[in-house]
Amino acid sequence: MGKKSRRRDNKNTAAAPSTQRGQQRHHQQFDTVVSLLLTGDALANPYVVKRDDFRRLPRWPNDGIEQERKKNLKGGPDSPGRIETDDPDTIAMTELLGGYPSKSPLCEIEPKGAWPPGFIRSLPFTFQHQVAKQQSDLSSAKTHLIEAYKRKDSDVRGILEEINCMHCVYKGSCDESRFPDFQAILVPLFQKNLASDENIELLFGKVSFVRHLLLDVGSQLADPPPLNSPAWAVLSQYLYNPEMDAAPAPKSCAECGLVSEDSCSKCAGCKSVSYCSQDCQRKHWSIHKPDCLRAQGKKVSEKVAAKAQKEMEER
Repeated sequence: MGKKSRRRDNKNTAAAPSTQRGQQRHHQQFDTVVSLLLTGDALANPYVVKRDDFRRLPRWPNDGIEQERKKNLKGGPDSPGRIETDDPDTIAMTELLGGYPSKSPLCEIEPKGAWPPGFIRSLPFTFQHQVAKQQSDLSSAKTHLIEAYKRKDSDVRGILEEINCMHCVYKGSCDESRFPDFQAILVPLFQKNLASDENIELLFGKVSFVRHLLLDVGSQLADPPPLNSPAWAVLSQYLYNPEMDAAPAPKSCAECGLVSEDSCSKCAGCKSVSYCSQDCQRKHWSIHKPDCLRAQGKKVSEKVAAKAQKEMEER
């Protein structure tokens, strides 16, 4: 009995340092993000700004704030007016939006009221985000990046190499269903101070295609969510790690689209696409054959390439 008790005690004793080490790693990740954002280079990115810091929000033509200001300046029964106040934040908000959406200045609003100060301060960000989401085109952004990768654009590949996303974009170029989440590319771009408009256009074609995600990621990095919260769990999985590639999407059948890690097996030739059955693999073979041969370093005849192209067009 004594020996068994000692063994259990030893296990419990060993588990405590392990848990502590795990917590320390979480805190180190959190501190890494915060320390990065305290540097001049990181703060220079216009998207790294808190949602309620309306004075520092990035601006672009027809960004939602501009439309709101024009609408409010025209007036109308539902347009917010102006209030007499010396509060500088309220005055700045009024000038930004062409009106002030409350009867009390920001400095006098109760934190737990119907419209708390944080909500009002975040309204300009909300207007921007709504418009940015309407202008987004993630499908075109994905297509642009895949095509740039396939034609071996040296600038694009250099950026992907810098943020350890070459492998996951390669997977997405072979099977679009395995294209990584955009955050898996954007978060390390911010961390490595590479999220400039020029680089975003190189990767995705247009800034407007992914601007709503830039706003989301930038605001989270400017004001990291609480440690171990669901929001932090989502953000932390995309943090740049020099020893780890961005995670590809789950396995899915290239023919029928079934998503399953257990049922889908990789093509034995190129190991870049998966199929749920031999029947699906046979149906998809004429389309997949050129990519499969290229991945193995083999020559693709014009006949094979033409047949694949024709079948894709007929589907």
